[in-house]
Amino acid sequence: MRFLTISGSKNFLKIEMVIFLFAVFAVLFSVIDALAGMTREEAKQIIIERVITGDTNEDNLMAFGPQNMLVTGDIVAPFIVGREPFLGFSRTIDKDTWFFWINDDINDFFVHPTRFVYIDANHTDPIIGNGIIIDEAGWWPTINGIDYYRYSAERNEESPDWVYGQLPEEPQEKNALIVTKKQLFELSRNNDSSNTYSIIICGESDATFETSMDHFQSAVQNSITGPGISTSNIITESNCSYNNFVNHINTVNSHSAETLYIFLTAHGDKEGVVLDDMWYSSEEIANAIGQSTASNVYVVTECCYDGTLADEIQATGVVDTIITATDGEHDAMGRGYGVFSSGGSFSKELCEHWQDGHDTITLEEAYQRVVNAECAWWDIWCKDVQKQGPTIIYSGSSIPTLSEWKQIFLTLI
Repeated sequence: MRFLTISGSKNFLKIEMVIFLFAVFAVLFSVIDALAGMTREEAKQIIIERVITGDTNEDNLMAFGPQNMLVTGDIVAPFIVGREPFLGFSRTIDKDTWFFWINDDINDFFVHPTRFVYIDANHTDPIIGNGIIIDEAGWWPTINGIDYYRYSAERNEESPDWVYGQLPEEPQEKNALIVTKKQLFELSRNNDSSNTYSIIICGESDATFETSMDHFQSAVQNSITGPGISTSNIITESNCSYNNFVNHINTVNSHSAETLYIFLTAHGDKEGVVLDDMWYSSEEIANAIGQSTASNVYVVTECCYDGTLADEIQATGVVDTIITATDGEHDAMGRGYGVFSSGGSFSKELCEHWQDGHDTITLEEAYQRVVNAECAWWDIWCKDVQKQGPTIIYSGSSIPTLSEWKQIFLTLI
């Protein structure tokens, strides 16, 4: 009887020991799991459920995030810091962190609203303000000095860093415009464009900007409202540096050009634009254009907030007409679909109107159709372009007469 009792006690002690060891292992495993932190998939679900879902812009944004978590010492910053309208600031990571970038205006040029989202990888229940930090910005992010999501080809559902959202489907183009003949054909054939030049540049090697360049080049080369400019008189450069821009103007000056048409598209803010990774003030861009010695200079720009750029260009006193995609308070829209882009909304609408009109409308009339939202392409896009506040500035004290406009824009565009 005593033996059975001792044996039973030993068995009981063994059972207690097993239970104790299981509890110890459970605690150890939970500690190890906590130290390991959340996975990227878990972090993705958190940003979708606790940041994006219910956001007023959730149907129009896209989110992306690197495959690896950030660690102590990593530095995240907007491409440009400290300039209006989005000042932004850099952040040095002090713990394991999952980083995500929300692009709030997926079809617009930069600068425009974006958000930098930081999720504490070891927080058990992160929420905004406690485990989730959100910084407002206006540019794509840089991590330790390396650009992320700068180019349109990186900002689509095919990207391995994609988290949420999708690009809109590309609509079908509308039928060509039906317009009234204005008897410009014979007049155009009497003009000599051999001394007319065009400089067409973009500040970024990206499909959106390069396609905008193509639109404008096609316009100046194939215009039926004028003989058009020969290929040899058209200078184009993607990702053009400031120095190269100045060199192009000097090249045209060396030919004693009578007329010069400039098309500039780039990322911009309220104080300047980006050319080949470098930011230049609106005054610097205007000074470059102001070096032109051509008798007639016409400038078309497609940059965010380029209404402020237009003011500086006008101040040089050498430009006859300036057309901008926006005023000084709005960003410019691009048309990006998947890896390929169909260019900036404003330049496409402008060129579509003008080219669809063939020999019947001038550039000024094409501009008026854009601002009146008489779309050559797609109504919704055109109305959004109208909201950008496209502007036209001319050197005269009053709007030129129709006959004057015919002469101004007869040779191209």
